[in-house]
Amino acid sequence: MSSSISPYKSIVQRLTIAENVEFHATTLREIETSMQAVPLFAPAFALYQRGFAALEKEYGRSAKSAETAEMVALDDRRDATLIHLFRRIDFHAKYPRDDVERAAAQALQFAADAYRDAHGKNYEAETAQIRNLITDLRTQGAALATLALENFIARLDEDNEAFAAHYINRITAKQGQRERGTLSALSARVNQQFDVLCQITNGLLLTQQDAATQAALEQVVSTIDAIVHAYKSLLNRRAGTQSARKTRTEGGTEESAETGAA
Repeated sequence: MSSSISPYKSIVQRLTIAENVEFHATTLREIETSMQAVPLFAPAFALYQRGFAALEKEYGRSAKSAETAEMVALDDRRDATLIHLFRRIDFHAKYPRDDVERAAAQALQFAADAYRDAHGKNYEAETAQIRNLITDLRTQGAALATLALENFIARLDEDNEAFAAHYINRITAKQGQRERGTLSALSARVNQQFDVLCQITNGLLLTQQDAATQAALEQVVSTIDAIVHAYKSLLNRRAGTQSARKTRTEGGTEESAETGAA
């Protein structure tokens, strides 16, 4: 068991507003029981809860104000493509024509299982999850070819990026500097309240505690470490995807230049 919560500040600060909201919602939900077992946590935890409630309310209001019929239609289209892809993979896993097809389907299921609920997340989080899903599935190129799913992946990528482009344009047009500033300020405040809670946890771990309190503290550490690790992995995958996309773009530019020169 770790003697303190692993470094987390750089991870939390790199999250988008949507990911930040999701991070704190998950953390609050997962540590609540352990928090209630340690009375010393009560004031800081209550402050953290109130701060998050304000952030969540403002984020929901802001996202709703930017929603349009076209955005909903684009979101529905990518959801339909995503669900259809999952169903195709599952169908091949359940009714394979041979062992090769079964192995391919099982490999894709393993890669896809972490994203089964992506279509139920908020707009920005779903966009990030689908990008990560596509990246993970494309590492299984042979399996995709075996099941002839390359076109589905390309279509999902196209649908997701169409939504992302519309969403960013709409948010930029709809949200003024004041609105974005409010969200950023609320997010920073919740990050600070989370930091206080982590500092209290680390401080208590340095002192002698009764068995019940010690168990609760260790559970808090274990839970927060797992959540931070999950978001660190998300950020790493996103960085890898962006790097690959930049490489492909630069490669295409160079190829075009060479073709023009020829």
